[in-house]
Amino acid sequence: MKPEIMIKHKDEKHSFFSKKLNESKLLGSIGYTQEIQSKISEQLCIEEKINNHEKLITEVKNNNL
Repeated sequence: MKPEIMIKHKDEKHSFFSKKLNESKLLGSIGYTQEIQSKISEQLCIEEKINNHEKLITEVKNNNL
C-alpha cells in the first residue's frame, strides 16, 4: 500500500508544480505581450513625430518657394 500512497503523493506534488509552472508561463507571456505593446506604442509615437517633422519641413519649403 505504501508505494501507491507515495505515487499518489508524487502525482499531487507534480500537478502542484506543473500548475505553478503553467501560471508562471502565463504571467511571463502576459509580461512579454505588454512589453511588445509598449514597444509598438513607442514606435508609433516616433513615427508620428517623424511625420510631424516632415510636414513642418514641407510647409517651410513651400513658404520659402
